[in-house]
This record gives sequence, C-alpha cells and structure tokens, in this order.
Amino acid sequence: MKIIILLGVHGSGKGEQMSLLAKEGIVEDVLSTGEAYRNVFNPKSRYYKYRNTYGKYVARGWSEKGKYPPDGEVIAMVKDLLEIEKKKGYKVIGMEGYPRRIGQAQALLKMCKEIGDIQIQCIYLDLSDEEGLKRILHRDTYDKHGESLEANKKRIALYHRVTDRAIDFLRSKGLVTDVNDNPPIKKVHDLIVKALA
Repeated sequence: MKIIILLGVHGSGKGEQMSLLAKEGIVEDVLSTGEAYRNVFNPKSRYYKYRNTYGKYVARGWSEKGKYPPDGEVIAMVKDLLEIEKKKGYKVIGMEGYPRRIGQAQALLKMCKEIGDIQIQCIYLDLSDEEGLKRILHRDTYDKHGESLEANKKRIALYHRVTDRAIDFLRSKGLVTDVNDNPPIKKVHDLIVKALA
C-alpha cells in the first residue's frame, strides 16, 4: 500500500487537492485527522470509535487554543486506521493533517514497517503565509466558522513552530517533493499528479 501525504500551511488547499485526487481515483480513500477532529462525536463517522481517546482532546477545544492533541492518542488512532485500510486491500490512500509533529513523523515510518509493505510519498504545497491567510479570508466558509484573523495567524505560527520539524525529518529521508502552490487549483493539481508519477 502507498500513502500519499499532502503537507502545507493553513490555507494551502490540502483538503481541496486531496479531494481532487480522490475524485480522479488516484487515491482510493482518505484519512484526515482534521475530519476526525470535526466528526469524532458523530456516530456515523469512522472516527467515532476514538471518541474516548482522541475525542477527549477535541472536547477540550485544543485546536481552538492553538494546540495539537498529544502524540500518543493521534499515533494510536492513525496506526489503527492504517491497519484497517491495509486489510481492506487498498493500493493507494491519501493522508491529510498528519504528521503534525516530528514524533508523529518518526512513528509513521515505524508503523509502516510494523504493518509491512507500506510506502510513503509526501507532497509539500509551497505557499507563503501571506497567501495562505489571503485564501482563508476569501473562503465561503470563513464567516461560518467564526474564525478570526488572529486565530488563523496563530494556527500558521503553530504549524511552523511544530510541523516544520516533522517536514524537515521526512525531507531528510527523501520522502518530500515540493510543488509550487501559487498557480490556480487545477494547475497545482496537475503539478501534484506529475510529482506522483
């Protein structure tokens, strides 16, 4: 099984690009810690089973406080989900929102070895913080989420402070390909597909 991971700052369009990969059948399924965060208390969600572990940090509003849930809870959930995906026989899956920390990145490589026969390819959507914020402010859902500009700035700062180290680690293992995220969505999608070839 192969895992395609999209990395990039808040506003880089990881979710949108992953949706395009899924729509074209390039990935057969998508695991998203962001989706888990939003749906862990939804009985119809695949993430509902983690409500008593990962979910307790969602209930405490860690994301809103500019924090990431502890590695242990996230790693356990991701490993369990990967084992399920492998048993289902998927050849290529997408992953978004993980890893966030260097410990999670290290754990990902370890769990892939433990589960067996899993390859990783990461695409880093290269976008400036300023452009990321600009995109967030122009999203249709911006007002619905009630997110302030300062809150989004904090999320981007947290990403650099914590996740940049995870990306550097993955890059040191030769697992990261950079893609220019400045062009229109379709052009970026084409660049991603080319990088995956």
